[in-house]
Amino acid sequence: MARRVSSVIAYTIASFFVYGAELTAFISEDPIAGKFIVTGVLFVLGALALLCGLALRQFANPARDVGIVFLSASGFMAFGVFTIFCYSFSPEFKEVFPEDKLDSFSDYATGFSCIAVFGVIGLVLLWKANRKLLPDEETDAVVQK
Repeated sequence: MARRVSSVIAYTIASFFVYGAELTAFISEDPIAGKFIVTGVLFVLGALALLCGLALRQFANPARDVGIVFLSASGFMAFGVFTIFCYSFSPEFKEVFPEDKLDSFSDYATGFSCIAVFGVIGLVLLWKANRKLLPDEETDAVVQK
C-alpha cells in the first residue's frame, strides 16, 4: 500500500515537471539556449521522478504509467492554454494583464508542438498498454498477451 501511494506521489511530481517543461516551451526568450537548458533540466527531473515511481511499482506495466503521466501533463497544459485564450477576451483580463505582459509567452509553435508530441506519445503508450490486456472471448477473463 505504501509503495502504491509513494509511486502515485512520484508520478504526480513527474507530471508536474513535464507540465513545467511544456510551459517553458511557450517562452520566447532571446538567448534560445537558456530556454532549452531550463526545459531540458525540467524534463530530466521529471524523468527521474518517473523512474522513481516506476521502480516503486517494480516496473509493472510501465507503458501505462508513462502514458498516463505524459497525457495528463499535456492535457493539463492544453487546458491552461485554452483557459488563458478564453480569458484574453474579457475586459477584466485586459486590465490586469496588458498586452506587453504576455509578450514573453508567445512561442506558440514550440509550445503547441511540445504539447502535441507528449500527448501523442502518452496516447500511443496507453493504447499499447491496453492492447496487451484483451478479454478472452470464451471466458470473459482478462488475459495478458
